[in-house]
Amino acid sequence: MPRAWGVVPHIGDAAAVIPPLCGDGMAMGLHAATLCAPMADRYLRGMLTLGGWRAAYEEALRQDFTGPLRWGTLLQSALSNRGLSPLLLQLGRLAPSLAYRFVEATRLRPYEAGQLL
Repeated sequence: MPRAWGVVPHIGDAAAVIPPLCGDGMAMGLHAATLCAPMADRYLRGMLTLGGWRAAYEEALRQDFTGPLRWGTLLQSALSNRGLSPLLLQLGRLAPSLAYRFVEATRLRPYEAGQLL
């Protein structure tokens, strides 16, 4: 799933390939930067070790991105399948609330103001 760290912390597309059906690609990239920036600040101020920054950032990305990436990948794969796609589209027409829940599963959870810091 997300790859939070290489030689340096990864954000945006470097952290994860966002499936097109996530629809939140730009928001996910910005969210990764929003997670990483306060940790980088604490590291630069000597309040967090490099290892602590890495571990905290990896956990934050895993926690926030794993579900939406998993569902986005699953939906992308299923809707790209010629046999399955018509069935899923028909299911969406018959049960729009279920289709909405699938789409919602590909999105990041909203945060309250100040929750990230």
